[in-house]
Amino acid sequence: MMHAALALYRKTGQSHWQDMYVKGAMSLMDNWVQDADTGQWLWKSQIFGQKRHYYGACHGITSNANILLQGAELLAENYTAIIIKRTVNTLKLSVKQQDNLANWVLCTKPNNDKLLVQWCHGAAGMVTAMSRTPTIDAAESKQFDQLLAETAELVWLAGPLLKGANICHGTAGNDYAFLYMFQKTGYSVWLDRARGFAMHALEQCQNARAYYGQSRYGLWTGDAGLAIDLYHCLNPEKAAIPGLDLF
Repeated sequence: MMHAALALYRKTGQSHWQDMYVKGAMSLMDNWVQDADTGQWLWKSQIFGQKRHYYGACHGITSNANILLQGAELLAENYTAIIIKRTVNTLKLSVKQQDNLANWVLCTKPNNDKLLVQWCHGAAGMVTAMSRTPTIDAAESKQFDQLLAETAELVWLAGPLLKGANICHGTAGNDYAFLYMFQKTGYSVWLDRARGFAMHALEQCQNARAYYGQSRYGLWTGDAGLAIDLYHCLNPEKAAIPGLDLF
């Protein structure tokens, strides 16, 4: 709702869309709770019947932090620093690091220790959700860039996903982690990696069509999302997750 309201406000300038966005933001801020055991700032989401603390770009802390930061200029002046500090501190407390690589478990309470690499609940989504975080004059902000680089490197080393070519939990979604890192750093290695993944995703799509005898047309789990990803590999300055960072 907040993504749609913010996009409509910026397109039309009509105040009721701003009011809707701010109402959603205040609800998020009011329900953002610090866990007494870990010190992490988390939201509890009810997905498929269970209430859990998620981290990822689909249902977790980075998803909510992303939309709060996108429209932070519509909120109170000090909110940007509060959102960044809470989010970065939480991700630093919860990160799993080894050999200069980083990732996060699926969720906690009840715990699920899966370490996924896909966009919706894994490393790739952590990069896309947080790579556009504004830089502030705080230690948390300055330490975060290295953490994102370690996360994107894990996505690269893990290789293309076996779950298909889609954005949600497939190779195209992981591809966006590299496109966002290219936008953030300007380093050509990230664009080269993005285009390499894109070619693999295209082959996955063609193989799936041949196997099933039909295409898959959805945005998040189908060929429409892959087509947008391929366009963004040709125009990386425009790269953005459709429906979240792009309308």
